[in-house]
Amino acid sequence: MKAPYLIVRRTPYEEPYHTHLYFCASNGVFTAAVDMYCKVDDLADIGAALKAFPAKLPDEYFYEYGSLKPDDEMYRYFRLRFYTLDHAGHCAMQFTANLRDDEPYEGVSTFSFKADPAAINRLGQLFETFHKLQHLELQWSPDGGRLFDHAQGSFNLP
Repeated sequence: MKAPYLIVRRTPYEEPYHTHLYFCASNGVFTAAVDMYCKVDDLADIGAALKAFPAKLPDEYFYEYGSLKPDDEMYRYFRLRFYTLDHAGHCAMQFTANLRDDEPYEGVSTFSFKADPAAINRLGQLFETFHKLQHLELQWSPDGGRLFDHAQGSFNLP
């Protein structure tokens, strides 16, 4: 089984207020991707929450974009959830993506993988730095993470 990862790519869009993000994640077995438009400040909010996660036991943090209600005319549905597994502080990340499209273009995925609190805190720091709009890609796994700027341009999925 391959190692789990999360990749976030940024395409400048109405910055510094809004941006276009592409999220791709894998738990080593399942892989899913979704794009969305959000406020740039959402990146800082995610970062601040994850840097302090978990604050207590049990704890949960999630960032949610869109809606699953059929009457809501949303572009996509996306949820990035971090939660504690037990009272010993073991944690996990859950990735949920729904392209909200009809057959044959539909796509729905939910999966999780374990990540220790220190790894989640490192992801929080990466999101806070990513918020400064000096990088185009964030790559993270429970074992490490890095940012790529305009000149480096990684853009290759693991």
